[in-house]
Order: sequence, then C-alpha cells, then structure tokens
Amino acid sequence: MITQQIISSELEVLKKHIDSGDIRIPSLWQGLKPGLIIMGWMIFCPLLMSFLITQKTSETLTAVLAGGWLGLIILFIVARIRMLYFSLPEEFLKTSLVMRIISSKLKVYFIVYMGIIFLWSFLGGGIIYGFGAILVTVIMAFLIQLDIGRYQFVGVIDAINSYVKNKKLSRVK
Repeated sequence: MITQQIISSELEVLKKHIDSGDIRIPSLWQGLKPGLIIMGWMIFCPLLMSFLITQKTSETLTAVLAGGWLGLIILFIVARIRMLYFSLPEEFLKTSLVMRIISSKLKVYFIVYMGIIFLWSFLGGGIIYGFGAILVTVIMAFLIQLDIGRYQFVGVIDAINSYVKNKKLSRVK
C-alpha cells in the first residue's frame, strides 16, 4: 500500500537524483513502442474479424480507419507518458515502490484494454467498432485517471518541475 509518506520520501530521493544530474533523455523507440502496439492491435482486430466473419469491404475499411485514427491518438498520449517515465533515473525506477506499482497497474490496464478491443471487434465492423472503440477508450481513460489520480501525482509533478526550475535559476546566478 502506498502512503503519502512513501511518496514524499521517494520525492526527496528523486530530488537528489535531479541534483546530481541523473535525468536521462530516452530513445524515441522506448516511448513509441507500446503506442505502436496498441495502434497496430486496433487495426489488426477489425481486419482479423473481416476474414473470420464475412463483412462488406466498406465496413472493414471504416473499422480499420476508425481503429487507426484512435490508435494514433493513443500513440501520442502513451509516447508522452513513456518519455516522462523513462526520463527518470534508472536507479530510481528500480528502487521506487511507487513507480513499480504504477507500472504494474498500467500493464494490467494495457492488457485489459487490448482484450476488450479484441472482443469488441467480434460485435461488428464499421461504425459499430469505431464507436465501441471510442467508448471503451473513454471508459478506460476515466478508470485509469480515477485509479492513478488517487496518488495526487499532479502535485508531485508540479513540485518536481518547480524544483528543477529553481535549480536551473540558481545555477544561472
């Protein structure tokens, strides 16, 4: 179980890492990989269903385009989050209880989302798949926000950003 005391102590450890200049610049591939997997999955599922269930070409095309567009949006969101995650020091990521718990939760959400999208593609192609994928994505986004948002990471991120700004300003003077 994560407490505010654990988050505060890990924030202090992170500040020490920032002081020592351990912030990394992650590779582009590290950030894009899971988003590309989701995007590919959202295109693959309606294609697979069009081969298993006879559908009109227009329905398949609509489902693939809807899945691809939604996948592209998810790709950018996931890439941004992953870039922030991988910019943290590697030693901190290995030792941080908070980061391990958040990471494991997000992996579970990732697998559940892909499973739901796969099952949803059985219900129909075209517009049905497109609207269903959007609905599932919005619901999953709310669930993730409710679950992860409990830890008040917005305040932690703001504190880190202001700390980094203050460090930069003190170095300039």
